[in-house]
Parts: sequence; C-alpha cells; structure tokens
Amino acid sequence: MGGRSHAHAFDHDRMVGGPAASSVIRVTWRTEDGIMKCYGTTAATSLTDTDTYAPGCEYTDVNLAKLYVNSETDPTAAASFSEAT
Repeated sequence: MGGRSHAHAFDHDRMVGGPAASSVIRVTWRTEDGIMKCYGTTAATSLTDTDTYAPGCEYTDVNLAKLYVNSETDPTAAASFSEAT
C-alpha cells in the first residue's frame, strides 16, 4: 500500500481563519455551561452578562494583548474576569 497516511500540508493549506476581532465578542469554544473561549476588542470589565460565560472562560483582549479568566464559579451568575498571570 503506497501513499501517505495523512496530508498535513493539504489540510493546513485549506484552513480558514476566524473572523477579525471587533467589539462583537467572537466565540471559539462553547459548552453546555456557556462560552469557554472567546476574543474581541471590548474591555473585559464590560463582559458581565449572566448565563453566558462559563466558569474558567478565557477572554483575549486583542487591543491590549491580554488574557482574562472568568473566576466566577456559578455559571448562572454574572461573569467576573480577572487578568491571567
């Protein structure tokens, strides 16, 4: 049996990038508990929606190049993002 078992070059060549960051939060991973990973240009302090961001959600502010994590443990409570260290 000849040939390749997988074609990384082909697969990576056909990948489509995500949408550019904007004031609209872009979600890259969501679970039943809520958003787990997202990015945007909005300040992390304004992300206070309830029932939206899961505990441990990671938000990347692309304007400041900083990562924030939701430290709220109750998924139904308002998010509480703090800068990751």
